[in-house]
Amino acid sequence: MEENSSKDVIDLVFDSKFRDLRDAIAEKYFKGSARDTCLFALSLGIRFNRRAPRKSWSKQKPLSWTDLNRLKADIADFEVLFDYMDLDDGKMSTKERIDEFVTGGLIFIEENDIVEDGSLVEIILD
Repeated sequence: MEENSSKDVIDLVFDSKFRDLRDAIAEKYFKGSARDTCLFALSLGIRFNRRAPRKSWSKQKPLSWTDLNRLKADIADFEVLFDYMDLDDGKMSTKERIDEFVTGGLIFIEENDIVEDGSLVEIILD
C-alpha cells in the first residue's frame, strides 16, 4: 500500500478575516493551539447551525488549520458524524461543510465577544 502523497492532503480552511480572532481565542483558552480553537469553532458552528457559505467569505486567501486526513486520524471521521446528525445533504463534501461550520463558529465567537473574560458562560444551550 502506498503512503499518502502531498497531493492527497486536503486542507481544512476558514475565512482568513478571522485570523486575529482565532489567535486570540487560541492564546486565551487553548494554550495557543490553532487546531483546538478551530475545533471549538466547528462545535459552535454545528451546535448553532452557523454555516458561513464560502461565497460570503472575504476575498483574502483562506487559512489552513489542519488537513482532513489528520483530523480523521487524530479526532474523528466527521463524514460519519455529519451523517449521524443528519447534516449530510449530499450537496457538498465533508471538507466544505467543515470549512463553513468553522467559519460560522468564528462568526458566532465574534458576535458574542467570547474572547472577553466571562463570555463562555454566555453560550446558552437550549
